[in-house]
Amino acid sequence: MFNVTAQKKHEYWNHFVAEAYEHNGFGNGVTGRRLYKAKQYVWDDDGFWDDVIHRHGGQNCTPYEMMVNDNGVWMHCKGNFWGMLHQIMHELGLLPRTRTHV
Repeated sequence: MFNVTAQKKHEYWNHFVAEAYEHNGFGNGVTGRRLYKAKQYVWDDDGFWDDVIHRHGGQNCTPYEMMVNDNGVWMHCKGNFWGMLHQIMHELGLLPRTRTHV
């Protein structure tokens, strides 16, 4: 695992949250308060940040630079960010349970 600075975490967290807010929302059941609670948990999760930042080469660029220079990698990074964040929110009981159809 790599050491991700708080500044780099803020860059990516703020970028993806702002981008989702501006374009299409956060997804089913995700609110600002729930994001705040989840952020407290993921902030020290090295695996989360290793995947979001290092796996996608984000340690050497801002998320905006990634979006402009390699949109495919940025889309994958954004998908991993939200996918893992939603999973964590479910595990923490922050999101309502979805009904399954049998």
